[in-house]
Amino acid sequence: MPNLLPTGYEIEVITEDDITSDKPIGYRNGLSFDYELTGDFRRDGKNRILDSDGVESWKSWVINCMHTERYKHLAYSSDFGIELDPVFAAESREEAESILTRQVTEAILADPYERTEYIDNIEITWPRPDSLLLRATLHGIQDVTIDVTAYITKSIFSDELGETNVPADEYNDTSGVLGYGVLGEMILGRDIIR
Repeated sequence: MPNLLPTGYEIEVITEDDITSDKPIGYRNGLSFDYELTGDFRRDGKNRILDSDGVESWKSWVINCMHTERYKHLAYSSDFGIELDPVFAAESREEAESILTRQVTEAILADPYERTEYIDNIEITWPRPDSLLLRATLHGIQDVTIDVTAYITKSIFSDELGETNVPADEYNDTSGVLGYGVLGEMILGRDIIR
């Protein structure tokens, strides 16, 4: 049986100097993730998970951060993700956009590897009253710039009992932005995993 764990990675030893250093950790290689089509790790012809370079890994971290609702997942620290409730409870779109801009900026600047220097060109469009599309330009260390896009929606997929109240065809669409993820939820097949 083939080994299911990734191979070829060296064991990284973190010293006390690494922990107490004021120098940013920077871009580290990681595993390649496909947010647009499959919502799973990218694989080669032998079904091995592909690596990503440091900048692609940073972009993946940013997208994951923007697609995770803060305080809802024990696997993440309280600095990771954004809060949706204040955004969709705002009395106007201007107020909602202001709250979202602040939340996204704070969440991305909390990057533990300190790769993000600043964020600009935040553009928010509202395709529906309960969803928005956020585009931003991130400037990182070593003069790296990336553009990211996140589709953010109010949690319309579950009622208070956790049962799906939207037809499966509406959230199982893999052809567009909605198909790969919704903030706070990852959509895989017909199941919603929180």
